[in-house]
This record gives sequence, structure tokens and C-alpha cells, in this order.
Amino acid sequence: MNQNQSLAQSKIEDEAEEQKGYSLFFFAHDNCIRVALREFVCNSYFAGFIYHMIALNSLLLALDQPQLEDPYQRKTISRILFIISIIFIAEFVIKIIVSGFYWGGDRTYLKDAWNILDFMIVQFSFLTWILEAIAGDTNISFIRGFRALRALRPLRVVSKNEGIKTVVNSLILSIPALMNVLLIVLLFLMVFGILGIQLFKGKLGNCNDLDCNELDECLVTNKKQCIGWFYGDIYDLDGETIGKVRIKREWEVNINNYDNIFNSMLTFFEISTLEMWPGMMYAAIDGVDMDLVPQEHAKEWVSIIFIVFIFFTTFFIMNLFISVIVDKFNEEIKKRQGSDNFTDEQKEWVKIQRLLVHTNPKIIPVEPINCFRLQCFKIV
Repeated sequence: MNQNQSLAQSKIEDEAEEQKGYSLFFFAHDNCIRVALREFVCNSYFAGFIYHMIALNSLLLALDQPQLEDPYQRKTISRILFIISIIFIAEFVIKIIVSGFYWGGDRTYLKDAWNILDFMIVQFSFLTWILEAIAGDTNISFIRGFRALRALRPLRVVSKNEGIKTVVNSLILSIPALMNVLLIVLLFLMVFGILGIQLFKGKLGNCNDLDCNELDECLVTNKKQCIGWFYGDIYDLDGETIGKVRIKREWEVNINNYDNIFNSMLTFFEISTLEMWPGMMYAAIDGVDMDLVPQEHAKEWVSIIFIVFIFFTTFFIMNLFISVIVDKFNEEIKKRQGSDNFTDEQKEWVKIQRLLVHTNPKIIPVEPINCFRLQCFKIV
């Protein structure tokens, strides 16, 4: 018996030991059907087959498109998806026979959060079939919504792969710590949001009539003068002026502004993501005063505020999110390795043992110096 067979056998024995009792109030732990299905589920080929079915299901869902009008192709894809759904349902039935549905121990099917995801996907498949049978050929919008839920099936890979499961668990476990970091971010956004109101309130508005003379003297310099009508140019596809059109003057305010605390915090949050932040900074630099038309480079010192904000948020606080997630990920790795309860000395011992296992020293014979030993050495 090789190592893989021995590991599979030990896994089957562990499963049998933990699944004592009746499943579905009928199958005992030593029932021949349950034992055979247990060996079938614990086989590595079974897990590989499910992986391939998930990949095939995702590929077929990705192939669906409006241009797919051939009825043969559509019917083929539909039938293959139906067969894959039957396979997933068969897997669900086998697992509840082996593990039990909910009652019968701590390792039953619905006691695992990832199995709940599988169970919900199977139920959506049943519900979609029922609604399609009732509706017939009628294409109802909410039925299309249930069909779209089939896209959740690739998430089953999370429950099948231990590495991906570790990453997802670390993300979920890091949520409480991330809430503390989020409070710090909101505090900084509040501080800079209030600062933005005090410095830039009402200064980011502009009139849609930007007609100026040769001396850069504009006809409209403030909000009160932004009334009446003006004539704007009409351009063709080549960018050449082909005429004039009469347009009403309106005072326009940038969607990213600092007129209230909500808009101010939202604008600074968008700046923290580094999404088009130079445009927001230059708009604040050009702001002269409340309800006045902006002037280019009116207050260049304003750029210091944006640089300081980006330094504290993007390059410092936002990185705390990553550090918290990485810390939880390392904790999950230690739990999987069983070293989370080790002392520092035990961890050092394990580290040294791993180094020794991977060390392959080379034995280099040393030639003796003594003439008598040298002759013997050469004879040997």
C-alpha cells in the first residue's frame, strides 16, 4: 500500500469515527450503503471530477451571449448544464447520506458553512426548474434572475480547495479588526472634510459662459452675473465652427465639491483612492472665493493639504487594511500547521528540523599529511 492509499484509508477511518450514529434517521454508521458511499466520497478522483464539473459549468455559463441564436447550440448548452446540475444534486444526496443532513453529530452536512453554500445553489437549481416549467416558453425577468444565480457555482471551488478556503477564512476573521481601521479612516475623513468646508466652500462653481476677450477679461466674474443668454459655437465632426447657438447661462458646481460635510468627505475619499485626484486638487487651487469664477493657479499653497492627506491615508492608513488581512492569514496558516499553540522554543526547534531535512551536506575527503598515511591513502 503506497502513501496515497494509506492517507485515503486513514481519512475514511477518521470520517467513519466522527460520523457515528444514524444519518437521515435511517443509515447507521456501519450500513453497507453508507460505508460504500463514504469510500466513494473520500476518493481523490471524486474531488477531481467535481472540480472539472465546476470548471465546465463556468465555461458554459461564460459562452452564453446574445449572438448565440443557433437553436442546436443553445439546446446543447442547456442540456449539458442540466446534466451538470443533476451531478451536483447527486453529490448533495451522497453527502447527506454519508454525513447526515443536520442532526446526528457535529460533522453533519449543514454544520459546515461551505456546505450551506452548496445547499443554497442546489435549491436555486430546483427553484429555477420549477419556475421554468410553470412559465413554459415565456421569458419572465425574475426567472432570468434565478438563472443568473447559477454563476455562484464557481464559489464551490472555495469549499473544495484548502488554500482558497484559508484565504477566505482569513478575510472573514479580519472583519472585526478592519472595523477599527475603518473608524480611523472615518476620523481622518471627518477632519479633512471639515477642513475642506472651511477652505473651499462654494469656490468650485463656475458659469457655463466662459467667453473672455483678448485681455482674459471675462464677461461673467461671479454667480450674480451668470444670468441671461449667450451664443455658443457649433462644431462639425472635424472640429470646425459651423455656426452659433443661443444658450442659457447657468452656474454649474462640480460633482466633487466641498459645500457640505457629506460631499467633502466623499471627495476626500475618492482622492484617497488616487482616482483622478489631480483634477480635484487643481479645481481647489483655482478657487478664488465663494460664488466667484475660478482663476488659474489662484492659491497654489492648497496643494500642500492634498499631499498631506494622501500621505496619511493612501500611504499609511489604507495599508493597515492589508496588514490586518495578512496577519489573520498568517494565523490561519499556523492553525492549519498546528503551530499556533507552540512556544517560541518549540517554533525554533521545528524551524531547525525543517532546515536539517532540506540540508544535503557534501562529504569531502581530506588528504592526509603524514607520508606513511599518504601512501596508505593512495593504495586505498
